[in-house]
Amino acid sequence: MRVYIGVDDTDSRMGMCTTYIAVEIIRRLMKLRFNPVLYPRLVRLNPNIPWKTRGNGAVSLIMAKKSTEREVIGEIEGKPIYTTDEYIEHTDEDLMEIFYIVCDIVDEFYVSTDENTNPGVVVSNTKPPVDFYWKCVRDIVCLDDVTRWLENHKGVLYKGWGNRRGLIGALAAISWAPGDKTYELLTYKKREDWLKRPSYDKSSVMALDKLLKCTFDNYDYVEDCACIFPRALTPILYGVRGDNPKELRKALEVVKTDMKLHAWLIFETNQGTDDHIIEVKVKDIKPRTSVLVKGVIKEGPKIIKGGHVLFKLSDGTGDVWCAAYEPTKGFRKIILQLIPGDKVKVWGSVKEYPNTINIEKIEIMEVQPCIIKRPPKCPKCGKRMKSAGKNKGFKCKNCGTRLPEDSAILETISRNIKPGLYEVPPVARRHLSKPIKRIRSREKGIC
Repeated sequence: MRVYIGVDDTDSRMGMCTTYIAVEIIRRLMKLRFNPVLYPRLVRLNPNIPWKTRGNGAVSLIMAKKSTEREVIGEIEGKPIYTTDEYIEHTDEDLMEIFYIVCDIVDEFYVSTDENTNPGVVVSNTKPPVDFYWKCVRDIVCLDDVTRWLENHKGVLYKGWGNRRGLIGALAAISWAPGDKTYELLTYKKREDWLKRPSYDKSSVMALDKLLKCTFDNYDYVEDCACIFPRALTPILYGVRGDNPKELRKALEVVKTDMKLHAWLIFETNQGTDDHIIEVKVKDIKPRTSVLVKGVIKEGPKIIKGGHVLFKLSDGTGDVWCAAYEPTKGFRKIILQLIPGDKVKVWGSVKEYPNTINIEKIEIMEVQPCIIKRPPKCPKCGKRMKSAGKNKGFKCKNCGTRLPEDSAILETISRNIKPGLYEVPPVARRHLSKPIKRIRSREKGIC
């Protein structure tokens, strides 16, 4: 029998990281001869939740009493972490002991001084239905619905801290049944280094990016940023994401930093999968969801205060503004090349107010010819004529000759933008958003 463990909301903007809880759980449960059955799971949930701490990620573990050792998926202080595929039946007392250990770990490590950190722990013999995961990654879930499920099922132990909101993510992480999935190798600092920023060799991250073909979002070459290193001060040293867990281990030999590792662990994740996206008509868009809409550029693009770029999209059922915000950097230059009439698909998250799509990706399906009107040349003196006013035709300032409005010369201007997929840069990408590199690799059967 397997034990399902879910934990959420132990991180904070002041530090800590929920994934480190998984490291501590594994370390302590291995002493009881409980090992992971599969990779631990890092499950990102709805990125539009206003009360999230940082990346809105929960963790889950599937543990069992070890009978055999199978595969190394991490190390803690040099000691390997093995999965097990043959396991011994555990007792109700085992389940209770695991629950108390997990709660003790949360008590020890969560940032209790942050009122926005409200952990939740679920330890269960029962796996919740996967529908619950889909609700949590695409919509808003009520805590009452979660506690009702927890109370009505036997073999389920749970605890919430603060307002107990972390129970939502804890249960969702357990309920995830991977379809499309990726992996992330996470490395951890020694505890005395948690609030220190590492020095690292940028060229080693670039080398990693070229060597490991199935990884993604390692380095942003335009912004000159090594994306594998977190911006926040947390226990994480760096994280490398990809489709091949065995390939990820090579990163340990390639990335060069000035800090020694306390631990490393490979997680199975829903990052880079677009699981949060729902294809909808404009009329059906709801705030705090993430959508894919198809339509035609109706208005714009225009630059507003702050350097953000917006255009209006229409699909026949309604209109919606789509925004490339300033942090998307050079991606805005692509958006600025769009004109009314272009057909596009837009992936992005919907703000509550105003009702705007924050663009994550865009597919330009069809570009319209760009036609401009130019004043004609005077038929008498050959000089370029000028507009005589709105709808008043043209007048030659040299000889006074007049021509009607329909005498204008129509010219087609070549456009640099081509049909295709375009995305925000790695420094601005959301955890769940599927990178074009993954899409192309799947099409070619590379990863």
